[in-house]
Amino acid sequence: MAGALIFAIAVGFLAPAILTLSVRLLGLAILAVQVVAVVAGVVIGGLAWIGWFIVQPSAARAALRSARS
Repeated sequence: MAGALIFAIAVGFLAPAILTLSVRLLGLAILAVQVVAVVAGVVIGGLAWIGWFIVQPSAARAALRSARS
């Protein structure tokens, strides 16, 4: 019975530290997901921008060709 009481007191003292650590880890995980999302958005946006300048001249030529005929 004394062992259970000691265990309960120890858990009572450790619970705030465990909760604080878990909240910090959750915050770091959310921050990591946000960083990955921003990097992915920049990469996708950059590829779309590059693709636009590759596709745009051929689209302009096709529009001129169809306007002539």
